[in-house]
Amino acid sequence: MTERVAQRRADLRSKFDRALHVAAHQCQRILARYPHYAPIYTVAGQWNRETHRPQGCEGYFPGLLWMLVKHHGETAFRQPALQATRRIEAHQKDANLPELGLLFGCSVLRYFRLSGDPTVRDALIRAGQTLAMRARRQREPTDQPPECHTMERLMNAQLMLWVAHEIGDLEIERMALDLARALQHCLLRPDGTAMGHRLWDAANQQSLEPPHSPSFAQQSAWSRGLAWAILGFTGIYRHTHDPEWLRVANRCADAYLQRAEPLGWVPWWDFEIPEDGPRLVDSSAAAIAASALWDLSEEQADPADRERHQLAACAILESLCSPTYLAEESSTWEGILRHGIAHYPKQLAVDESLIWGDHYFVEAVLKARAGRADAAW
Repeated sequence: MTERVAQRRADLRSKFDRALHVAAHQCQRILARYPHYAPIYTVAGQWNRETHRPQGCEGYFPGLLWMLVKHHGETAFRQPALQATRRIEAHQKDANLPELGLLFGCSVLRYFRLSGDPTVRDALIRAGQTLAMRARRQREPTDQPPECHTMERLMNAQLMLWVAHEIGDLEIERMALDLARALQHCLLRPDGTAMGHRLWDAANQQSLEPPHSPSFAQQSAWSRGLAWAILGFTGIYRHTHDPEWLRVANRCADAYLQRAEPLGWVPWWDFEIPEDGPRLVDSSAAAIAASALWDLSEEQADPADRERHQLAACAILESLCSPTYLAEESSTWEGILRHGIAHYPKQLAVDESLIWGDHYFVEAVLKARAGRADAAW
């Protein structure tokens, strides 16, 4: 780590500590007001009012609790985190759940790293095998409807790679890499930015436009999709050490930074919104990007690239730790980060707190505060 990065982290230490304090307070408030509830997004700043619950998002809150248990000494969070994680483990054979990797990666895998419990490892392996079975089924020409491809599915590929390495299964590894390549092909644009969603028609082997994309236009540059791409492709590289995946992750990071820095590091929900359009920011995209950039920095051979990405992560976090984005404990706002957007075209959770934004914000703060990515794993 360079002196510039070390000094930047030291300058931000009080803000990082304040952010973690707010996060712990807000999590305690959720547990007290809404027992056994899995938050997804706020409505007017209040949890437990969702009208739509996207699949796979239930893992973010227990993952957030596990981070606070490990790094913030919040032992009171252990039991609710464990109860929520056990409920997630029950889905290990659910082949109809498309976001199984995201669900297990945020919560169950994090708990396994803390506990080393062999029964938890078994659940993770079965979840990865279920994803492989689902991938195998999708490759067969059938009458099933097209599958929705999103950058979040890179978390499926990562869990499959983890399982493949744990049990030495080369077929699962191959299917994981096939999924990563399919997402790269379907969703990455030539300039390194990412589209929102695409449909994959297995029967005809073609990519189709979805009816409801979260981006401004069908093929415009969705900022959260690009943040997911940095995080996901960096993870693929970390599992494989194939330099091609590092090149992809770097291209995505360059595209993100070129567009986000002029906007004060917190991007609009889509980078291509016209001047007369709804130029609202998505704090969750910034939170994911900050966490992803710190991960990516540690994979760089060039010290200059490592420093550049770590300084960028710190700059993003400085913006997110400001009163504009970080909720106050005394306010009625119940989330951690304000100004997130789940799906603008559907008017779903616009200018709200999003649990994935809160999760990755705390994750990024822990990485930057400790100066190493594995501090939040």
